[in-house]
Amino acid sequence: MRKEKTPKENLKKDGSIMPKWLFLKPNQTAKENGIFKKLFFIQLALLLLTMPLLSLQYGITGDETDMHTYGQDVLKFYTSGFQDKSYQMDKKSNPDGILKYYGAFFDIIAEGTNNLLGTTETHPYKVRHFYNANFGFLSILFTGLIAKNIGAWRMGVFAIFLMTISPRYFAEAMNNTKDIPFAALFAMSFYLIMIYIKNHPVIKWRLLVLMSISIGLCISTRVAGILLIPYLLLFLFIQYSLSNLIRKRSWKVSRDLAIYYLAAVFSGFIGFFLGSLFWPFALEDPISNPFIALGEMTKYAKGINMLYNGQHIVSTDTPLSYLPNWFFRTTPLVILLGYFSIFVLVWKRLKFQYTQFILFVLFASIFPVLYAMIKKSNLYDTLRHFLFIYPFIVIVSAYGWTILWERVFKWPTKFKSIAIVVWLILIIHPLRFLIVNHPNQVVYFNEITGGTKGNYTKYEMDYYMNSVKQACDWFIENEDVIDRQITVATTSPEQVSHYLKAYSNINVVYVRYNQRYDLMWDYGIFYNRFIDKGLLISKAFPLTNTIHTVVVDEVPLCIVVKQHDKQIHAFVNSINNNDLAKAKVNAKGLLDKYPKDELAYLNMVRFYILENKFDVAIEYANKGLELSPQNFMLLYHRAQAYFYSRKVDQAFIELQKLMRLKSDNAKAWFLMAKIQYTKMNFDDAQISINKAKEFIGNDKKLQMDIQNWVNRMSQGIGNSKLK
Repeated sequence: MRKEKTPKENLKKDGSIMPKWLFLKPNQTAKENGIFKKLFFIQLALLLLTMPLLSLQYGITGDETDMHTYGQDVLKFYTSGFQDKSYQMDKKSNPDGILKYYGAFFDIIAEGTNNLLGTTETHPYKVRHFYNANFGFLSILFTGLIAKNIGAWRMGVFAIFLMTISPRYFAEAMNNTKDIPFAALFAMSFYLIMIYIKNHPVIKWRLLVLMSISIGLCISTRVAGILLIPYLLLFLFIQYSLSNLIRKRSWKVSRDLAIYYLAAVFSGFIGFFLGSLFWPFALEDPISNPFIALGEMTKYAKGINMLYNGQHIVSTDTPLSYLPNWFFRTTPLVILLGYFSIFVLVWKRLKFQYTQFILFVLFASIFPVLYAMIKKSNLYDTLRHFLFIYPFIVIVSAYGWTILWERVFKWPTKFKSIAIVVWLILIIHPLRFLIVNHPNQVVYFNEITGGTKGNYTKYEMDYYMNSVKQACDWFIENEDVIDRQITVATTSPEQVSHYLKAYSNINVVYVRYNQRYDLMWDYGIFYNRFIDKGLLISKAFPLTNTIHTVVVDEVPLCIVVKQHDKQIHAFVNSINNNDLAKAKVNAKGLLDKYPKDELAYLNMVRFYILENKFDVAIEYANKGLELSPQNFMLLYHRAQAYFYSRKVDQAFIELQKLMRLKSDNAKAWFLMAKIQYTKMNFDDAQISINKAKEFIGNDKKLQMDIQNWVNRMSQGIGNSKLK
């Protein structure tokens, strides 16, 4: 009887007992293999040297000030012997308590270093960006290692190169401290899982320890790291099934195999509990709280307004196509072609030279997106929350290009040259964008969707405020900011305050963009998110008094505005105070100075309503809406003018338009109640009053106006009592 080889005797040179055809091994000579190995490490060395230095040129992101505070609060929790619970709720940075559901591994490292170096108050974000760039490097490193272990050094080189010329991912790797560390640790954990399975059935205990630590760190960065455990179980089951099918053995598990599988499962669950070590909320109840956090993050209810596919929508109502569409638009064409080639050019090879590992990677690139679509998750900030699947998209693409490379180099020299030219053409667009538009690569769109310019006014651009740093740097270098009191208004107060903190004479104030003249200011710094697309289309943004614009491919990302006089401020202030005499003085010549300023028209409408000149108010509202067709305040005041001029039906139609844009406006519901009461639809009026009270917030004046009106109307017609 033939003696069965022991597992160790059965090992191949690459450490695997699986048949050679199970792995893609491109037809490389030893010389080629050596060249690609050198290229692999040369690329990594260049990235390791440059990425941390480049990260210092990127701006503070929209969430980073909150995460900085959260990291400090987490450190207090540990240094106080778990007594200080301020991490659970911070009135300024974490008022809804949502941050406690985030693991704090990265923030502990970054803020611990800040405290050690004494940079907590001076340069905390430079330290955070330095570490983030290193995590970005790790994500590229493990992307390359996964690719190399599937398809040798050539595929690893392709993967690293494609990751590097991905403008959006490269930019996120510099300052996105929420998502890039998670992407890096997810890729590292996936790599270790793959290596463990590749060594089947040999147990490498050091590898198991590293796998547990990696999974734990991933979970302690983002709760979605829990996904690695079902991945591990699924891949082990597939490996076990394939092993038996290939060798046509009994499905009975031997003692050694049982230890192999149980050790991996145990390693995964140890990783789950290790995930609580750097996560205070999970540490308080390591079994239940991670799943509570997962549930809270999955059903996150806060709706965020955004521009998507040419429409203003709320994040809670995103279409199913949201994620696939963003990936399609923002992934370089060269990567998309390589990715989708696996379904066309590579199918036969997959069928006859089957490798489960590339299918594992393909699964990891698709499953999270499908899950989010099925769960109808609250999606916003472009692809930020799904950056962790991008390395797997690139690996699949590198696989496709590796096989295409093999085929191309069997062609005649003439066709090989054509293929190389095509490849160079494909990489020019993202490579040019990466270099020319530094450090704003985060607004990249690929060439087949029209590039950044072609997607402007249809999709959000600088969603994370990166360009605000450049605007502030220009302001400091080019304006006289010394020896005089200056007020700077902005929609990014934490970021601007940090950049200008060296100047005690500068007062930074927060204003909403659509209420920017409610306060007096000398300069304004505004980025282009949360702005009506009509203003973008009509080029009313940048504003008339703009003195500097941060631009990418002719697209304005952030502006610096200088107010040469305060006429528009005085006009708005006089209207807010019902001072019609001053308003009349300041109204003269205003639209000549601000011909494309929607707030100039809006306040003209308000002025003429106060003057009881409703037809004139409607005329100005129409002009304002030509600039900003979806401006809900212009729609509201036009409805108000129609109502006061007894055109009740027209006012009702206007409010219906407004409600489709913004259904949580208390003033609009109050006006709707008045219209319905006038029409003697008392039940509907009561419903509208209830809606107004629901959305009223802390507006004391509006609360009083509603109550006074309800009291007056309740003394009126028959059964018309309202409450």
